[in-house]
Amino acid sequence: MLPELSRHTEKLYYFYEVALAGSLHSASRKLGSSPPTISYAIKQLEGVVHSILFIRSKEGMTLTLSGEHLFSFCKKHFQELSDLEALLKKPEMEPVTRLKIGTFQSIAIYFWPYMLNVLKDEPSLSLSIMTNRSDAIINSLIKRDIDLAITVEGKQTPELIRHEIYKDEYCVYASNKFKYDRLTEKQVEELTLMYIPDAFDCDGLSLRQHLFMTNLNFKEIFEIDSFEVIAEFTKMDYGLGILPRKVAANYGSQLKEVQIRGTAKKRFGTHRFFLSYRNDLDISQSLMSLMLESAHEAVQQI
Repeated sequence: MLPELSRHTEKLYYFYEVALAGSLHSASRKLGSSPPTISYAIKQLEGVVHSILFIRSKEGMTLTLSGEHLFSFCKKHFQELSDLEALLKKPEMEPVTRLKIGTFQSIAIYFWPYMLNVLKDEPSLSLSIMTNRSDAIINSLIKRDIDLAITVEGKQTPELIRHEIYKDEYCVYASNKFKYDRLTEKQVEELTLMYIPDAFDCDGLSLRQHLFMTNLNFKEIFEIDSFEVIAEFTKMDYGLGILPRKVAANYGSQLKEVQIRGTAKKRFGTHRFFLSYRNDLDISQSLMSLMLESAHEAVQQI
């Protein structure tokens, strides 16, 4: 039996355009329909789904949580209709699978070029990529804004399937110009430390917690949200930087590992990289196998 919403799909276009525009009047100019007509269509939709889709104010119209779910559906639905339309015009054309992939910035820089090199000759695959912090990427995956996620750790939920791609560790790095390989607690009091405080390891500990447990006191602490910025500043000898080993490896001899006396280990905070997707993702097993194979092959190239 078809859901009630299937009888009102013509109204989804009105909803979608209002969500994009943020106001009835802006959407009406694009659609060539009056604001009352569009407003009535949306109210009918809200009645069908028994939920408010927009918060209405003088500033415009903002999506509610239910509205966000419907908006995510519309984006995918209209893209699939576009693909179907193209296929019907040229039925001999091979169908294209479109995948939206979210990934952490550092993974995009070092990992994706190799993975894309493997996938570039797959004619039936079209990819779009967005970058963000790992938790934000996982939230987008749960909300169906993206299809696949490649992240560092991130929360696990029942609807997600995760495949571990590889592991890494953190280490304190200095410029190759830095004269010490080992430092005392007293020496670090004259130095600057650069790190991402909310980067997590596989035990759920953040780098802020790791730093707190060392009881070290630095002259300055820079909280930065990019490993690449940390690596560049460290390379230029602005201070010490906490980096994943695979990120630091891209700088070769320009960076070196530093041991701070009194800390338990030179390398710490093991963290894992996962390829994740929802358990209801509708793609072929062969395509999923290709994505996993390309991910593992990319790891070998890093």
